[in-house]
Amino acid sequence: MENFSFFIENRFLQLNPLPIIGSHHALTNQFLEGIPNNDAGLYVAGPYIPMNDNYQNFVNRYTEIYGEPPTSYSTALAYDAAMILFRAIAQASTEIS
Repeated sequence: MENFSFFIENRFLQLNPLPIIGSHHALTNQFLEGIPNNDAGLYVAGPYIPMNDNYQNFVNRYTEIYGEPPTSYSTALAYDAAMILFRAIAQASTEIS
């Protein structure tokens, strides 16, 4: 993993006066387990998906329809974005009529 190698080399060579900022792609077990001493110089931003009943209902319904669970939490984000778009289109079309 290229990002992981950069992070380890940066820390090993002590080139760390600045924090390293990454995306949600750094939130993998492989990456996080490879960071020595739970390094405090890493900041990661990503979406928050609450693992509550609403999300579980989405996963269950998705699995029922497609025969397997979603491969990523981003499936739920895409569904939410599409539903917002569809509702906006529906609302706009009734306002024009």
